[in-house]
Amino acid sequence: MPTLRLLFSLAISVCLLLSQTKKPDFSGTWKADQSKSTTTTTPAKNPNQAAADDAPPPPPLDEQPPEVIQQKGTTFGSAT
Repeated sequence: MPTLRLLFSLAISVCLLLSQTKKPDFSGTWKADQSKSTTTTTPAKNPNQAAADDAPPPPPLDEQPPEVIQQKGTTFGSAT
């Protein structure tokens, strides 16, 4: 019986050690690979004319600035 407990404890210990794999570090600055990226737009179907009159058209894709979020103290705000 003590041998069985020892083997069971050893098996559990080995399983726990093997499950502790190192996680990858994803910190740092990331940039999209434009050669592997595609951008598609889907037109709205039957837009509401009243809502369409109120909203200005979006800028062209090549003129859109990246979204930047800055933190000041304990509040977050958009930098754009």
